[in-house]
Amino acid sequence: MTELGLSIRRQSATPASSTAIRTDGVEISKLVDIDLCIGCKACEVACKTWNDLPAEDTSGFASYQSHPDLTANTWDLMRFNEVDLDDGGLAWLIKKDSCLHCEEPGCLEACPAPGAIVQYENGIVDFNQDNCIGCKYCIAGCPFDIPRFDEETNKVYKCTLCVDRVSNGMEPACVKSCPTGSIRFGTKDEMVAYGQQKVAKLADRGFDNAMLYDPEGVGGLHMMYVVPRGDMLAGYDLPEDPQVPGTFFTGMSALRGLGTASMWAALGGIGLFFLRTGRRRPPPEDQAVADAYALGTPGAVQRPDGPPRTGTHAAATGTVTSGTTTDGEGDGSGPVAPPAQDEIRRYSLFERVLHWFIALTFIYLTLSGLALGYPRMAWLYDVLGGGQTVRWLHPVIGVAMTVAVVVMFIAWVRDMLFDSVDREWARSLRAYVRDGHTDVDVERYNAGQKGYFWYAVITAILLLLSGIPLWFPDSFAAGLLQASRFGHHAVFLLALAGFIVHVYMSTAMFPGTMSAMTSGTVTRRWAAFHHPAWFRRTEREQREESSATEPAPTERTEQA
Repeated sequence: MTELGLSIRRQSATPASSTAIRTDGVEISKLVDIDLCIGCKACEVACKTWNDLPAEDTSGFASYQSHPDLTANTWDLMRFNEVDLDDGGLAWLIKKDSCLHCEEPGCLEACPAPGAIVQYENGIVDFNQDNCIGCKYCIAGCPFDIPRFDEETNKVYKCTLCVDRVSNGMEPACVKSCPTGSIRFGTKDEMVAYGQQKVAKLADRGFDNAMLYDPEGVGGLHMMYVVPRGDMLAGYDLPEDPQVPGTFFTGMSALRGLGTASMWAALGGIGLFFLRTGRRRPPPEDQAVADAYALGTPGAVQRPDGPPRTGTHAAATGTVTSGTTTDGEGDGSGPVAPPAQDEIRRYSLFERVLHWFIALTFIYLTLSGLALGYPRMAWLYDVLGGGQTVRWLHPVIGVAMTVAVVVMFIAWVRDMLFDSVDREWARSLRAYVRDGHTDVDVERYNAGQKGYFWYAVITAILLLLSGIPLWFPDSFAAGLLQASRFGHHAVFLLALAGFIVHVYMSTAMFPGTMSAMTSGTVTRRWAAFHHPAWFRRTEREQREESSATEPAPTERTEQA
């Protein structure tokens, strides 16, 4: 029940929103008999007066209309249209334009804000501005182009069918004010019966195409019209076959269900995989380093400061020969060179800041996207600052993340190009998943990291492109907007799935990976094990840099 004492049939973005009481109540309806309308605009004045709507400045625009169109402060408008007839005559088509209160309201189906749009058991469709987030999806979802957005309040408004009067046993204000009885009010059955009788009378008067306008594509209306010239619906600004895109909303519901099931399945699968395999730690440093240099010269262990030596590294055989040490220390004559430093720089400060900016913005977009896309996650609105804040910030942060992704692309694209080593790594993918390692001479990034890089770039661009129509829904056709919502949601699920795998691998699966993005460095052990080619190259560059900064030795000659 509501504060008006009306039983609720359903609410926007609210699962199982019906109160399930008093469901056998009477459905009401308003009917406008256009044949009796004289265009006096008394209904307009009554609407503004009862709803305390402010007056708006008007100016002449060669019409009898008071305003060019409906606005957030004008919920009822008499439209006038003069059309030429085939017999040379002139017809003056008049229509009272306001919300038609569809039985299957497209606005309610499209709205992502819980409780912002309510349909009562009596058929009235009402807007609750306290819950409106200003997304404008209801405008695009309405096949009659009725709701209007207020730029000052960032909320949407329309005719309420005077729900406050009706709940107290009164008729709507426009019905009360009509001097000719053109606007009628009663039960839906009574209004349908009147409309059918009036259509028959109009047919007797020569209006062969007269009709009761109550289209089935929206399940019927709770504000119907008796239209004398039913063959000229376009002249009355009435769509011939309005439709609520049921296929689209059904598809969106199925996509939400698929997304929910997939995410839980993915999280459960990752948990089971971790319990089965645990963390993949590198071997001891001396073994990892020796193996890294061995990969550099097939069939031999490469000495960084000398010719290769055939054989197996001491760490692998358990033997230590002269000039060799398993901790990387010694005289440098063994297969393992002394480290230039204990840790190796992997990411610069710029790279780390860029990475975390993208990661944090994506996390915010994920949370706000869940609030916007999943009714059961609407509680996140309160966590993130409210519905209107989320609606405003989501696209802005989305653009900021996309810009950062473009910068990341420019900074890293040269390292992310695939080569023959990546093809070899891909062929060893099954072993990599099973063992956490493959004996492939990988440079700074392996094929999996490169693949995720391109995956992240492509999904970010697709999210931006599909999000633009959602940012400006009143600037795009309804069909494109629906396709954008579906595509945006689908790409979001793909991006989230990749992000979950990425986070798991960098935190739980491979210790040391996450710290590389915080401190910027990795251990020699980690680098040699996971990226041997990059490890050798980095150590060689560090030695060369160290040698360049050391003073040249001088010879001393003693004089006898």
